Amino acid sequence: YDVEIISNTLDQLDTDCKMKIAGVIEPRIINAYAFIQMGASRIGTRGAVKIVEALPKVQKMLYKK
Repeated sequence: YDVEIISNTLDQLDTDCKMKIAGVIEPRIINAYAFIQMGASRIGTRGAVKIVEALPKVQKMLYKK
């Protein structure tokens, strides 16, 4: 993934630069969560409200105890 390459590069550079993801494709909520896990600090999408509201449910689904 390009996101992983960018994230690793930013880590190696030890910079304050942050990563923004735009145009999250379907399944938008799962993909957005994956980008957050990979280090994205901002996500540009018109589905932001749905993504934020669904994050607790996604976390429970992915990390069942």
